[in-house]
Amino acid sequence: MPNAGDNFERINSFLHYIYLPFYQPERAALLFPGVDVENDIPVQSVIEMDEREVIKYGIQLLKSTFSKIIESTGTQNHIVPLSGGYDSRAIIATLIDAGLKDQILAVTFGVPGTWDFELGTGLAHRFGIKHRQINLNHVEVSTEKLLETALAGCSWTFLIDGFYNSLIPKEFGDNALYWSGYMGDTLAGGVRARLSIKHNSYWGDARKRYAKIIGILHSTIGMPSPDYDPVKSLPSDPIFANSPIPYIDQLYFFIHNVNYIKSVVIPEGFDYLLPFCSPGWVKFMLSLSLPQRIDKNVYKKILLTAYPEYYKYPVTYLRGAALPSSWLGKKYRYGLFKASEIIAASSPIWNRIGVYKRFNYLDYDVSVRERIDFQKMVKENIYDLKARQIIDWLDPERMWLDHIGDKADYGFTLLLLTALEISFKSEEILSR
Repeated sequence: MPNAGDNFERINSFLHYIYLPFYQPERAALLFPGVDVENDIPVQSVIEMDEREVIKYGIQLLKSTFSKIIESTGTQNHIVPLSGGYDSRAIIATLIDAGLKDQILAVTFGVPGTWDFELGTGLAHRFGIKHRQINLNHVEVSTEKLLETALAGCSWTFLIDGFYNSLIPKEFGDNALYWSGYMGDTLAGGVRARLSIKHNSYWGDARKRYAKIIGILHSTIGMPSPDYDPVKSLPSDPIFANSPIPYIDQLYFFIHNVNYIKSVVIPEGFDYLLPFCSPGWVKFMLSLSLPQRIDKNVYKKILLTAYPEYYKYPVTYLRGAALPSSWLGKKYRYGLFKASEIIAASSPIWNRIGVYKRFNYLDYDVSVRERIDFQKMVKENIYDLKARQIIDWLDPERMWLDHIGDKADYGFTLLLLTALEISFKSEEILSR
């Protein structure tokens, strides 16, 4: 078995980031194929446009990007994982606009009573496209299934999420085309653009901010050894010293998305179409000013102007408000959502007025505590992990007992430790 010395950096970086945050040039080069991020960005003509021209050009570019992809697809079925977000809705709208409505099969996976599951389902029904639900309450998990996911290229990630994302291509096979909104939301900006303004003058500051945000996002603060510094796992120098891509974005693009998101949401071995990674779209989005990218400002205006009917329907990101809603309307919806978190006992009532639970996939605390398949998988792996004696600063057995005894909520933590153990198991298989 590996010893703690050999694996200290790898184990601790995984426990903090939930993936290995190392820069891999060969993988990073595949993120934006056809784009030289140091010389192709920014596009001067985009910089010189006023906002009205930017939106008009963005719409033309969005539609032409999809048209070129569609022209090369033939008559195959188009499988679209459909959530309540912006990106998958843009794919659905563009395919319908191209006359392919009968060839679309939208698939929504999760559990009833959550935002993406309910809004994705509602959107499919509203626009009359074929739709399939995958209710994860009825999908059994096991060590064998997660090990298969790890061996398929998803090791050293939060494996349960990778397993769930693999359900769609496994069900429909390799004779279909799979669309993904991968990088659409990320390129659009959002909070990262605001952070770029504050933390872009010094690479060290960007690294510290990124490490802190990821730890808070995944609730992994305190999981690594006290001797571990998560900042030191990140590249010591800017990934692209001469690129105008902000430092925070460089970390999210070439560390987070390359090492984690892509591995989880795009299973290997299937034909995935990634329109938001097309060279023209990438160059356009990264040529926008930071104010244009804050809160996905221009991206949302492009989508709403191009496909107004689709974005009048509630959006997960806005907690059930529609994109054209007023500031007051969005605040009202957010207030309802916060109230539902406080008064959780009456969740069926909240569902009736279009307010849902926030978690993706499943409530892992409840699943580990109540489902036999989760209990079996987690228990056998955390005890195997403890036997390795490589995380002596944690006590997986105590976490397990406290969680099952309803003394603490360690569902996510136990599943992360399960993913760590299964990742080791997958390496042992591959080394035989």
